[in-house]
Amino acid sequence: MKYNLKQKKASILIYIIILVNVALIMALVVASNTFLLESNYNLNNTNKALLSWIISKSNLSVKYTNFLNSNGSWAVDNIGCPWAVTMSWVVNYSSSSASLAYSWGIFCQWSHNTKEFKIYFNSWFTDFEQAHYDGSIITLAGKTGTFFDTDNTYMDFSSYTNTPDNIDDDFDSDNFKVNSTGSYFYPNNYSDDDVLARKTLYGYISPNTWFKNIFWSNSQIKDYINSNTNNTDFINSKLWDTSAKLILDVDRDFKMKVVRFDKDQFEWTSELITLEVEDSLSASWWVGYIQDNLTLAWNITWSEYNFDLINDDYAVFLENTGTGVLFFRVTWEDTVGKGIYINPIDDTNPSIIKTLWYEILNVDGKYISKILEIVWEKTWLGVDEGGGAPTWCTYGVWVYGICVY
Repeated sequence: MKYNLKQKKASILIYIIILVNVALIMALVVASNTFLLESNYNLNNTNKALLSWIISKSNLSVKYTNFLNSNGSWAVDNIGCPWAVTMSWVVNYSSSSASLAYSWGIFCQWSHNTKEFKIYFNSWFTDFEQAHYDGSIITLAGKTGTFFDTDNTYMDFSSYTNTPDNIDDDFDSDNFKVNSTGSYFYPNNYSDDDVLARKTLYGYISPNTWFKNIFWSNSQIKDYINSNTNNTDFINSKLWDTSAKLILDVDRDFKMKVVRFDKDQFEWTSELITLEVEDSLSASWWVGYIQDNLTLAWNITWSEYNFDLINDDYAVFLENTGTGVLFFRVTWEDTVGKGIYINPIDDTNPSIIKTLWYEILNVDGKYISKILEIVWEKTWLGVDEGGGAPTWCTYGVWVYGICVY
């Protein structure tokens, strides 16, 4: 049988084409797998970086909350302001006009003959120590005394018995609220340090580190803060209901970046779409209000950068341009000078604390974020909302009102 050379060449050509196609397919599969492996590797590294910073932030906040609520002083102080004081044998004061004030010391305050009159507590808030009137100061051995003013005014409140007034005057009521105990608020807009962990952001940035996210506002964080009933008072504002000024405190040179994100886009798709990015030059002024040009000013200048937290989402980034670790603290004020609850912490449960924490990374020019809720057990002393005895003592026993481990 005669074999056609043209047929042979055609067969060889077809065979070569098949081999080439197989090789191309294999190369494509290898390339695709390599791309997927590289993408998964990069994604895994990104997730690890996000998670690492989230846990670090959450640890700092919960430890701060723990510290502020760990001194065990759940009982109210056992003294209050006198309900009646006799001065120069004329009754001049009644409980209806009582006023407890705070300054360098804590005192009861009113006036007599249009002149200021104060009675100061002792350091343990168990009795009265001094009385001030018309430039005269007397040390109290009891509840009577004569001032050395021009009238030698006599004072007597011996009818008053030392009883609690439900105001925790040393600011350690440990009830996770700005008020003293139960529904009692401190006078003159003073607040317990219990709430500082929900009003203060602080942390650290290692040297030679790219911009790190230290603050982010979005609808999830705002809703978390708003749902914490301990954040409801007339002394502070909330992240979601105000415009704000940012106060930055750092300990070495830095750069700053403020990014304004599309609020609606994040709510719809969870994607961070930038609307505005502002960068600062290296700065060495370490404490103050952030200005429009991202410099810092110690006092209010009326040129502060306006964070419209009601209508926009913002993120603030810091870069450490120094040689050592940079430590930072961030607080906020609203337009009338009130503090702002900015940390997504839920401490209303008597046995656990929940935190909703976040991180944003700038990867190849695109912002990538992660939000994570972390739950912690309350293992320190606390009080019930009515200001009574503590309601838990994890791993301990109650001994005369003290949690002993």
